[in-house]
Amino acid sequence: MNKEKIIQSGPIIAICDSEEDYCYRLDEYLRTNFSLEFEIYDFTNSNSLNEFQNKENIMVLIISEKEYEDVEKNICQNIILLQEDNAGINQVAENDNIVRINKYVPSKMILNSLVDVCMELPDNILGKNFEGSSALDIIGSISLNDKDAQMALAVELASELGQKEKVLFLELSPFSCLSKYTQISCEENLSDLLYYMDCNPDKFLLYFDRMVKDYDGCKIIAPIISPSQLKSITKIQWNALFKAIQNKTEFKKIIINLSEGIDGLYEILSRSSKIYMTVSNDEISQYKINQYETLLKENEYEKILAVTQRIIKPSYIATGTLNNAGYKRWAKELIGGLENGT
Repeated sequence: MNKEKIIQSGPIIAICDSEEDYCYRLDEYLRTNFSLEFEIYDFTNSNSLNEFQNKENIMVLIISEKEYEDVEKNICQNIILLQEDNAGINQVAENDNIVRINKYVPSKMILNSLVDVCMELPDNILGKNFEGSSALDIIGSISLNDKDAQMALAVELASELGQKEKVLFLELSPFSCLSKYTQISCEENLSDLLYYMDCNPDKFLLYFDRMVKDYDGCKIIAPIISPSQLKSITKIQWNALFKAIQNKTEFKKIIINLSEGIDGLYEILSRSSKIYMTVSNDEISQYKINQYETLLKENEYEKILAVTQRIIKPSYIATGTLNNAGYKRWAKELIGGLENGT
């Protein structure tokens, strides 16, 4: 089996395993989730791989332990060896640069190993996979009261829209319950991505691919928990992040759940094509909303009000709970109303 990725010419990743279905699944996962400009070739035996290497230079080789026994030992300098008898933890032997990982771990772990290997490659071969030609569509989400409900709704909106297109969800609210709601835990969060992007912008896609996680049709990045850390990020940094997402990834739509303390809050809201704002009918909630809208008008941000849709949490969602089914239903209803023009 030999399939070439249909993109601009770039460095080559070779996958070699005698199980054709395994090759196919891993190939498809990498094509979908690895953003760098690579060509991917699949091989089901070492002989065809050796013949290919005589004609082409393989930058990274992902190969099963059985097939590796029969390949030329100088075939590639960057090898990920798929083993069947280890615990699944990445291992690098002291006397070589071969990364060893269990063959049957989730594909995301193999992708993470690939990203780690590519981190060591020269910057000049890590070309962009996608140059953004259209503006980034930002959908805003904000609440002055029920912030956890707003977060849950926003990520479900991303999930629902993600069934038809690539959607990224960003949580810019401190002390977020996102990890509890999605049941996704991460060692790195959005602050790490911003730091790495500042230190080495040429490898943004590698850091990005390593940090994005799958959630029911959309991608998410773990949020910044600390209020002071979140407030310290400038609007210049946010703009740089949005520009990198637009120009270096295939995402053209992001949903951002915002909090009041974000630097450049009004600028981000002004860029939004639509804003969902959860409100309540009680006196205190209405008073806060009136203050918020007055402030927008005084600072000539009427455009924000024009694209804001006030929404009330439905009665089937209990207060103080994060019931996924309820928020999924709510998101479907909102998207359905938007598509119907209501």
